[in-house]
Amino acid sequence: MKTKAKEDEFVNKIINDLWSPSISQSNAISTFLSLTSSKITPKEKNLLELTLNYCYKMQTLIKTYELINKFNCNKSGLHYEYIDLYALTKEYLQDYKIVFKCNGIKVEYSSKKPFFIYADIDMIEKILKIILMQSVYSAKQNSLIIIEFLKDKNNFSYCVKNKSFHMEFDAIKNLKKPALINEKIIAPGYYLIKEYIHLHFGTVIAENYPDDTHVFGFTIPKR
Repeated sequence: MKTKAKEDEFVNKIINDLWSPSISQSNAISTFLSLTSSKITPKEKNLLELTLNYCYKMQTLIKTYELINKFNCNKSGLHYEYIDLYALTKEYLQDYKIVFKCNGIKVEYSSKKPFFIYADIDMIEKILKIILMQSVYSAKQNSLIIIEFLKDKNNFSYCVKNKSFHMEFDAIKNLKKPALINEKIIAPGYYLIKEYIHLHFGTVIAENYPDDTHVFGFTIPKR
């Protein structure tokens, strides 16, 4: 028990040490932009906006580590309710307006109607945020992100397709614990999604194609 307590204390300290400077950086850049937006060149503004978004990305990754540290695979802990995946996706993508603008990325939906699933809202929100973050930041410039809402007799599926240089989807199949894969800080998000989807008796969708199309999402059974 003492070892576990020391481990938790160590992880929490690392999270705090990463979180504080990241918040300071994003606040400083945001304030600078608001005060000097009309006095700097478009190129300088674009660079600052991209830097700000990378700060936000780092904060999301830090939160992911924090979630993993607190994660408890307890199936009885799920609290099911009806969730509109279309509405949640639209809401979360608002955070990436600057990224879309700077990189010429467009988003297309297979349907613009409410798409309700029955699942744990807290877990589904975290899953969507990680999938969308990874898909947006990996997308090539001037490309299209396609978000698909699918259902059949037994299952609901949610998929995000993009054109990107590479996605570490091979890591998902054999990932047993949070880890860095080839020094890339994306495996923790994969681990969290995999565990949360398994708690819903579903499967993760992670597909790579030769034309650089990648599909990231999940399928869960209807209840």
